[in-house]
Amino acid sequence: MSGLREIAFFYDPEEAYCALAYIRSHDLPVYLFGEGHLNINPALRVALGGYRMVVPAGEAKTARSLLAHAGANFDLVEAQAGSYEPVQRTPRNWLSVIVAFHTGIPFLWKASTRAIYIVQLIIILLMLSPFVLSWGAYLYWLISP
Repeated sequence: MSGLREIAFFYDPEEAYCALAYIRSHDLPVYLFGEGHLNINPALRVALGGYRMVVPAGEAKTARSLLAHAGANFDLVEAQAGSYEPVQRTPRNWLSVIVAFHTGIPFLWKASTRAIYIVQLIIILLMLSPFVLSWGAYLYWLISP
């Protein structure tokens, strides 16, 4: 077994650090994921899933039993007892990022078909046309006597 397993998550940093210290006091390597983000912006605790406590895969059962023995008020992650699989992110279509940024669309869509990709390209060309035309007029003004 290799990799890390998530054993618990906390929304309160004091609980997370107490549990972290308790597990480390038993000489088990334990880490908190999301610690940096949540310390900087505490308003994102729920949105980012809280402080996620992870241990090496071979130590997951021991760490869970230690936390259960401590009787802390926390949420054990039992559904992922088999394995901790990180979320596989699909690559973004960078063209849609540019269109979303320039048009103010609050979401990004995935160009699943060639027709959508062509529509995105046309939208970008239409957005860039005022800049191209203005530069053309400026260059014409510079060249003309």
